[in-house]
Amino acid sequence: MLKHAALAAGSLLIGAVLLILGAIMPVHLRWVDREVLALSGRGTPSVIDLARRAASESRVGPALWLGAESTAPEDSEFGVLMAQARDRDPSAGRWGGTAPWLDRQLSTVGVGALVDEPTLPWVLPEATRALLLRALTPSSDPTVMALLAARSVSGTRILPAVGSASGQPLDAALLIGATLAETRRVHPDLAREWERAALALKQGRDSVLLEQAMLDLLGLARVMDWEQMAYLVERCEDVASLGVLVSVSGGDEARWRSLFAMVALEGRARPIAQYLARHGETGFGTLRSTLPAGSGAQQALVGTGYPVHEPGGRSRLTTMPAVAPVFDGLLQLVLRARRFALLLKYLFWFDGAFFLIHGLWRLGQAARARRGIARDLARPDLGLQAVFALVLSILCVLGTERLLLTAETTAPPRSSPAKPGAGLTAGRLRFEVPQAKKGTMNEKMLGMLIAFFVIQCALYAMGLGRVRHIRDQPVEDSVKLKLLDNEESMFDAPLYLGIAGSVLALVLRLTGFEGVSLMASYSSTLFGILFCFLLKVVHVRPYRQRLILDSSRENA
Repeated sequence: MLKHAALAAGSLLIGAVLLILGAIMPVHLRWVDREVLALSGRGTPSVIDLARRAASESRVGPALWLGAESTAPEDSEFGVLMAQARDRDPSAGRWGGTAPWLDRQLSTVGVGALVDEPTLPWVLPEATRALLLRALTPSSDPTVMALLAARSVSGTRILPAVGSASGQPLDAALLIGATLAETRRVHPDLAREWERAALALKQGRDSVLLEQAMLDLLGLARVMDWEQMAYLVERCEDVASLGVLVSVSGGDEARWRSLFAMVALEGRARPIAQYLARHGETGFGTLRSTLPAGSGAQQALVGTGYPVHEPGGRSRLTTMPAVAPVFDGLLQLVLRARRFALLLKYLFWFDGAFFLIHGLWRLGQAARARRGIARDLARPDLGLQAVFALVLSILCVLGTERLLLTAETTAPPRSSPAKPGAGLTAGRLRFEVPQAKKGTMNEKMLGMLIAFFVIQCALYAMGLGRVRHIRDQPVEDSVKLKLLDNEESMFDAPLYLGIAGSVLALVLRLTGFEGVSLMASYSSTLFGILFCFLLKVVHVRPYRQRLILDSSRENA
């Protein structure tokens, strides 16, 4: 009895420790832990660091937006750098940064541009556009030549053609794009896409690609000064990425500042756009929440493409003096070897569940020994305990990965009309946040199917264990037949549980849990029928038949 009690206490203690280690391990299959992101961002450039760098380079416009997105309260160094930038280069207060080409070409026009004021209002007037056209016409840059050639095309589908009475927006967009290309302030890949789209339009092919690209450029020019716009398109690799940013912004300046800071931290627009296209409005909020953590945190997030997992109640446990050093070591492990840490977490859960189940079995044996039922004490069925440990660990994975407990997080499309700039009255620009793609087999449905399957596997293994237990009993065949009859309810357990799972799922759906899948609920009954059939027809029936035949021979 003492032996069983000691083994039970040791197993339960080891199991509890391993399960706690698995629970606090900050790694997930389809999520990125918030505390891992915080550790990834340590020592990496922050938004205020980028703002100071932009100010030291006389990029006053980008510095203003980056400073506004920084969480540093009234940074004195940043203020000094901004004052020095304005004193060092007076044109920085006109265009938002150093722009000698614009200074030369527009010196005869009283362009009233100021730092942090939009580009579109001073480009739209006819005098400004005429000067820009005159300065760009001699250019030998292929992108500039293709964009200028597109001005003569009349077969447009979204924006009015340049030659029409309301063609000022398209003309302004083409001239802005050509000026960015002429001054080398656009990403080479994006410039090539503009060039190909303009040539396709000139050759009479579909004009939608170029017009959509110019609409996106207008979306930038409507809220950004020249240097802010140039700073962004220098880091934007393709038309699709720029389109996602414009769509997510919704034309709102505050959202644009956040997107601007995200691209500046990443150094490229494509990873940000891909993450936003995958997660929609939820992804925007997630990326915005990682801005204070630094560029390393954001790069770690978009590198995986997964949403953020909040620690929740785990933080109370990990701040305890005895647990904090262990958790810091686990954090470092996750940061250096994520896949190995994930495997280790699953092993913690499996081993913890196994020791817990084995400890409970030992506890039961100790209780039976205390009551004097020593003859019924048996050796532990380690295989069956391992099956139940596997089932328990799989259920832990499904629960912690939120495949069963949370609903879809995709937000509905967010749309808002763009505010027309000066003279931009030809129409309204509509921006929609992209929705994350939703497959037919969503995560919750898959999680429910896996949960039902592993539970049925456990019952199947339990039934086989009971058959093996009866087979090993030192009694006559007639007694074994009676024991089989006594276990009939156990052999029907997969069917009972399958029906119960379907009924429970339907009840949950009727009471407001819309995320519960009908397909998954019906699959519970299907799994119950299949496993009950396998157990009773493939295993119990042949064994019962053999016992009947052997018993009849003995009686004869």
